[in-house]
Amino acid sequence: MSFAVPQPLRREPRWIGLFFLLPLLTIGWAGPSEAARPISQQLTPPPGDYLTPERLDAELLELEKTYGRLELSRMGQSHGGRTIWLCTFRSPQYAANRPEALIVANLEGDRLAATEVAMGLVRRMATRSSIWAQSGTLHIIPCANPDGFAQAVQGLPPTRGAAIDEDRDGQTDEDGPIDLNGDGRVLWVRIPSAAGEWYSHPGDERAMVRVENAQQHAGAFRLMREGWDQDGDRQMLEDGPGGISIDRNFPHRWKQYAASAGPYPLSEVESSLLARFVISRPKIA
Repeated sequence: MSFAVPQPLRREPRWIGLFFLLPLLTIGWAGPSEAARPISQQLTPPPGDYLTPERLDAELLELEKTYGRLELSRMGQSHGGRTIWLCTFRSPQYAANRPEALIVANLEGDRLAATEVAMGLVRRMATRSSIWAQSGTLHIIPCANPDGFAQAVQGLPPTRGAAIDEDRDGQTDEDGPIDLNGDGRVLWVRIPSAAGEWYSHPGDERAMVRVENAQQHAGAFRLMREGWDQDGDRQMLEDGPGGISIDRNFPHRWKQYAASAGPYPLSEVESSLLARFVISRPKIA
């Protein structure tokens, strides 16, 4: 089944949807070494039991083939040519006069747990009867940013598209996190500082707690990514690997001069597809 995107937009988009946003944060210590490894932007990969883009595609196609409840549509393709899937559950008997709901997961690309949660709901809806069959129509997008998703499962930043010169020095991505001590990981570094905003938790020194009210605290640290000033401009990590962040490319609170927000609202195919879909479904509420 294919999804035809309606042309052109004639009114401002109204965003009503449910976003599963489950951020993952890992903080570690990386000490200095005599010679840093060559510039590497690879971050710590996630656990191996998360879905990959390939496994996600295969499972959705298998669910559609096996169970008749799932209507699987291709909304379109991402900047990198990956499919953006739309899962729909409805009963023809009730769909015409009942409301619709939309669940969008993983706009950021690195919210792997969000895609897992959305896929768990897709599996449940596909394999079991649900009250939604009589209540209305449910749309689920398990991964709205498949390019960022593909980056994240490899331990890379979830941005996509062309690199950005964030410090405007004529170079791109020249001063980002690197693996200083050669352990194969790019972690977070704690730097002792009386003016630091973090300190070790009394119960577990590996955990960090933010200093309240920006007051000086004994044993405080500054927290930054592993790396150093690679371009000699006396700034640290100010131009790392970059591109467009899809979740920052929507009209609501779009920042004109934020490089990762894109040249204009809905400039990216992923955000534009989602906006057009919502506008084409006035029953989403």
